[in-house]
Amino acid sequence: MSAEKRIAARMGPGDVVVAVSQKFPLPGKNLVAISRVVGNHLERARRRGQIVDSYAGPDHDRVTGRPLDPGDAGGDVLVVRVQVIATSINPGLQGGIAALRAGISAAIAALPDQFDPAQAADLLASVAGDAMSVSWADRDELRLRAELFS
Repeated sequence: MSAEKRIAARMGPGDVVVAVSQKFPLPGKNLVAISRVVGNHLERARRRGQIVDSYAGPDHDRVTGRPLDPGDAGGDVLVVRVQVIATSINPGLQGGIAALRAGISAAIAALPDQFDPAQAADLLASVAGDAMSVSWADRDELRLRAELFS
């Protein structure tokens, strides 16, 4: 069963799934460790039912879909994506941003050697900034998407 079908099965007739994604340029940081902490935090949120899906890791090559080579300049960009089921777009957006911010906060707390206080403050302030993208779909759109791309 595709991810879209699993998510659509959990949605009510008036619900929407809201996807919040943001890129964080982190040159010189341990992207593997940061991705692991953020990913683990989001996985716990998913098990608690606060979100339905997530990804935290390096940016991907848009052409091939494969992770970028760590030696590539794009290897210093962390991508965090969160999907939330909500009754409308605004609560879904708020929940997605809160989960994204909590994941970044968890990385800052767990890896104090990676961020000095000024960097930590700048990183948290950048959550929900210009590098964030938002999309949403209702249950019917997800089902259609699952059928078209399966």
